[in-house]
Amino acid sequence: MIHLLACLGDDVRQPSSRLKELLEPLDKRMGESLTLLTRVL
Repeated sequence: MIHLLACLGDDVRQPSSRLKELLEPLDKRMGESLTLLTRVL
């Protein structure tokens, strides 16, 4: 999803840029959690 929002443009005035900025930390945390989960499984 982050990649899709990035493709919509880097103009900070666009809502897609704001959404991307808000979702990046969540995406990073989910990626880290999935990595840890796959190690456990």
